[in-house]
Amino acid sequence: PACDAAAANKSSIGCDYLAIPPPFFSGSTACFAAFVANTWGTDVTLTVEQGGQPLNVDSFSYLPQGSGSTMSYSHLSNGVVPAGKVAMVFLSNESAAPCSGNVTAAKGVSALSGSGLGKAFRIKSNAPVVAYDIFPYGGGATAVTSATLLIPTTAFGDNYIGTTAYPANTGTPWLAFAAREDDTQVTISPTNAITSAVGVAGTAKGVPVTYKLNAGDYIKIQQPADLVGSPIQANKPIGSWAGNTCAQVPTGKVACDGLHQQ
Repeated sequence: PACDAAAANKSSIGCDYLAIPPPFFSGSTACFAAFVANTWGTDVTLTVEQGGQPLNVDSFSYLPQGSGSTMSYSHLSNGVVPAGKVAMVFLSNESAAPCSGNVTAAKGVSALSGSGLGKAFRIKSNAPVVAYDIFPYGGGATAVTSATLLIPTTAFGDNYIGTTAYPANTGTPWLAFAAREDDTQVTISPTNAITSAVGVAGTAKGVPVTYKLNAGDYIKIQQPADLVGSPIQANKPIGSWAGNTCAQVPTGKVACDGLHQQ
């Protein structure tokens, strides 16, 4: 079966993805969206859930047409993405302003502010697809957009080295890890002390700490003290993300950009 073959290949093509909304940076629009490319030869059907709860995928997923200010959006029907098409799946809106094109997002505010525990969005398909996300979506008005290729859960690993996007200056660096399965334990040996937060135990520099996650859960550690170089070991496969809320690159240059990457 195609999804089994994609899983065995452990590549960027798959049938099961997790997406986590990056932290919101004030002054920008705030719609978090995934792009799902159907490069398969036949139609593909999508489902989306969060925290194990199915979401009505047709209500927030669209096929875009046109470009720029003339872009229009038509809802998916029964979650079907036609062969050769790209669906836009609007997962959350982190502000009160409507999403570009007045499309509807699945959820309102979903991103974590600072360190904490959250629920990832899970996107599944019945045949292999390629998925990306973008935050925020909406053209020039977003100002601080970043995007990433998403890695299917079948290509997750259990051992990582922390690599954040950029040191703290205007924005704050962060790391995040999401669990594919229940009863996942993620142990971090931090290169700097981890500051405690709701759901996130703190620890001293070099003192390992373990966090427990269930399927679809994620933990985000966001703090000025960078965790670059920290070994991360899990007992089950996890996805790894990193970013910066809005970094000046290089430090001292006016204006900043949001950064995030899986």
